[in-house]
Amino acid sequence: MISVNILIEEFSWYLKKTNITDISGHINAVKKLLEKIISESLSIEKLTEKYITDNFSYSKTKYRLGKFLSFLKTKGIVTNEKAFLLNKYSDDSFEKCRNIFLEWADRKRKSISTVDSYKGALKHFEKYLCDIQINCISEIKRKTIEDFKNYLFKVIGKNGSKISADYQSAILNTVKLFFRILKKENKIIYNPTESVKSIKKYSYISQNYFSGKQNNNRRNFRN
Repeated sequence: MISVNILIEEFSWYLKKTNITDISGHINAVKKLLEKIISESLSIEKLTEKYITDNFSYSKTKYRLGKFLSFLKTKGIVTNEKAFLLNKYSDDSFEKCRNIFLEWADRKRKSISTVDSYKGALKHFEKYLCDIQINCISEIKRKTIEDFKNYLFKVIGKNGSKISADYQSAILNTVKLFFRILKKENKIIYNPTESVKSIKKYSYISQNYFSGKQNNNRRNFRN
């Protein structure tokens, strides 16, 4: 399975062969395009001149993406006979990406307890992905994360009861960090967790607030 990085690297070589000097500008334009297509779950055959014109207004960007379209045609990726999902050019297994994340944690000298909490949280995420038959990181969309967030409300812990809101929050925050690091390490170009809200922790403040409110209601009732 070819990664997005390899696809972009090949495009970079293509630009050098065609004597294009503004390589970084072309690559940045292509990254924005790929992120948009992946987030919309579109197939790469949708990448036509009309699609580029309809979605990008800046003339330089259109020119750069036109070069990318030419490159895809030379590679046989864009054809009339067959559509290739862009997801096939994304980073592959969850296991590989998890290892990249844990290597980052090791470089940052995270404590053993922190790394163990990361591993535990990612185990929950991996189990969920297995349950819904997702094997590749590139297949994960925002809806996947939102559904996982709802799934956490039903997870049963070792004590036989549902896991606490604090633990749910910690798991989701780890998953969000996981994707942020993968993007920072240039392993993915689309972060499906970016607009997903964190789970609110159950705080003693709210507990005391509601307890106080309840006591006030009782006093009012007695009066």
